[in-house]
Amino acid sequence: MGSLMASGAQVCPGDRLGDSVTFAPGRGSHVHGAYVCASLVGTLQVVPADHAAPDSRTLVQVLRGSKHTLVPKPGDIVTGKVTKINSRFAAVDILCVGRTGLDEKFQGIIRQQDVRATEIDKVQIVASFRPGDVVRAQVVRYIHVF
Repeated sequence: MGSLMASGAQVCPGDRLGDSVTFAPGRGSHVHGAYVCASLVGTLQVVPADHAAPDSRTLVQVLRGSKHTLVPKPGDIVTGKVTKINSRFAAVDILCVGRTGLDEKFQGIIRQQDVRATEIDKVQIVASFRPGDVVRAQVVRYIHVF
């Protein structure tokens, strides 16, 4: 199957980097099912295989340090990590905007009424999210808090 992404690409947690038959996970990546996936926000690095080694698969790893300063705005698709929950909302640390990792820390809230479009009153935040979950969401509005 081969590589799904090019070396030097910006990746976010959960991005598929390649299949686990052809590629071996390195720093910042892990095997999930049949794929090697990113575990960190950063830049993809592909290290050619050493055919003398017992494992002759190409190494894929994610390196930090090449993040860009970007502010999430309404309409952007973001990737974040759930930090805490209560009955009305889930608090999220935003890691990526689109496919670009963030240098600064931004926080977001997923409100009960924003989880789905229908049957809003039946949504249970504690049944939908857990701290540590990685989520992908669309920014609805931006409020700057001092």
